[in-house]
Amino acid sequence: MKKQPLQQKDLHSSNFLWNCIIWVCFFAFSSCKHQSSSRAENYKVKKSGTITNIRKDSFAVPKVTPIKAYNQPKVIKAGKPVIKIDSSGVGIPFFTNYDVDQGLPVNNIICSATDKAGNLWFGTGGGGASKFDGKSFINYTMKQGLSGNVVFHIIEDKGGNLWFGTTSGVSKYDGYRFTNYTKARGLADNFVTCIIQDSSGNLWFGTHEGGVSKYDGKNFTNYTTAKGLADDYVRSMIQDRKGNLWFGTDAGGVSKYDGNSFTNYTMVQGLANNSVNSIAEDKVGNLWFGTNAGVSKYDGSSFTNYTSTQGLADNNVFCIVQDKDGNLWFGTHTKGVSKYDGSTFTNYTKTEGLLENKVNSILQDKAGNLWITSQGGGVSKYEGNSFTNYTTAQGLAANLVFWIIQDKADNLWFGTYEGGASKYDGNSFTNYTKVQGLPDNKIFSMMQDKAGNIWFGTDRGVSKYDGNSYTNYTTAQGLASDAVIGMMQDKAGSIWFGTRSSGVSKFDGESFTNYTTAQGLAGNNIWSIVQDKAGNIWFGTHDGGASKYDGNHFTNYTTADGLPGNAISGILQDKNGNLWFGTDGKGVSKYDGEKFTN
Repeated sequence: MKKQPLQQKDLHSSNFLWNCIIWVCFFAFSSCKHQSSSRAENYKVKKSGTITNIRKDSFAVPKVTPIKAYNQPKVIKAGKPVIKIDSSGVGIPFFTNYDVDQGLPVNNIICSATDKAGNLWFGTGGGGASKFDGKSFINYTMKQGLSGNVVFHIIEDKGGNLWFGTTSGVSKYDGYRFTNYTKARGLADNFVTCIIQDSSGNLWFGTHEGGVSKYDGKNFTNYTTAKGLADDYVRSMIQDRKGNLWFGTDAGGVSKYDGNSFTNYTMVQGLANNSVNSIAEDKVGNLWFGTNAGVSKYDGSSFTNYTSTQGLADNNVFCIVQDKDGNLWFGTHTKGVSKYDGSTFTNYTKTEGLLENKVNSILQDKAGNLWITSQGGGVSKYEGNSFTNYTTAQGLAANLVFWIIQDKADNLWFGTYEGGASKYDGNSFTNYTKVQGLPDNKIFSMMQDKAGNIWFGTDRGVSKYDGNSYTNYTTAQGLASDAVIGMMQDKAGSIWFGTRSSGVSKFDGESFTNYTTAQGLAGNNIWSIVQDKAGNIWFGTHDGGASKYDGNHFTNYTTADGLPGNAISGILQDKNGNLWFGTDGKGVSKYDGEKFTN
């Protein structure tokens, strides 16, 4: 029994400046090794020291900034999301991959085609041809009568026959038997690189060094440079809607044949490069040429060239297909696939789920799925599901996002590094900065409290936004430090603020109570805060491990007690009561109340 196809989703994560912000990182459990560490019986217990309670009468007055007409937040209508693979974000597609484990004869897939019955055919580099009916593969080689096992092109003619261009001639398969054609029968060359059938029913065969052969069902007519063809090595062919035949050559550019004469186009006329690997005609009649130096669009009068400068994944383009939605897909030699929607390129590589970045052909089936064949990797099916990315182009305040929350009204809030905060209501972004009253535009943490206020942790204190105005708190009001990188509201309603170097502040609405290593905290640089079901507060520190605070005492846990590392970037309690600790480079640890499993 063949294995089920491998399905891959790969999310492409951004690098943030502060690992503390990415508490969600410890959902990535795939690399965990389940090893039990020593029991936490030897944990350290420290009695709580003196706690400074700042009375309300010693409060400095908080700064309150109301939103007036002059500082109304800018509302930007969300544009169409841009999906482009780069270092700051990716669109993650959904691929299903097929290789020899699922039934392909070899993983080097050169070409693909679909027949009238909906079967997919794949030409391979050494394994012959493979038919896939959606459930199983049937492989055809020289043993069944195929002229050669290296298949460069497959088409189905109007009569339902399948034609295979190989390095050893052409094979016609009628569903029962193979009929082979070679130079001995009039073919220009045995190495056949491409095949098309014209509107009159003639078959055209592009060859490696013999030019082009036309077969009318009885005789071959051969065309070479002697008759006007640009080059005798023909890589690609197409017939346009006007009936002209176009031949992409290895070094001579492209030739147009109108039935009487050849017209040749090269770099002199504007073609990106004289080596033309692929040709396609789009729905409006433009011709697209994939070359070794980018893509050229020809509208009948001029060429427009696209390269990696415009967003193309790679300048060496092997194949071109237009999907049912009008998007153009370009398969490249070394950098995967590019989708062009008319304005933007979206690039997909192995990182997004492709089996291999060397793409030989692309095909869209009747259901709309794209089949992408590769050199050495097998076949990838793309079903069209993907994440869409929002950037400053759509209205986001800044592209470096540290924190995300969803409020009670289902708005999404994004805390950015230098652009302040963005609220997204599903249609548009509303951006808030220092102009509206935030103490700083670098947002390291956010939360919504039980009353519906949004809190922002910045490098210059904490800000509470009630929907109308901001109230800012700093060390002047009793906050332990102005650099706040984590926050949490406990069951009693108090808010806890984790600071970068001065421990933790608890704010009960009237006063701040500050805790540091002097009171028993494991470290003063707090990365994460959570309250467990029993009411204990847990703090993840930068280098001191984790602290549990029961309201009276701190209990600290480090590598000596079983943690894999002392830098705790995130903490979460699951439904079973287990605590999960995400560390900085040391993996994930589960604590069941007695022992750590790393």
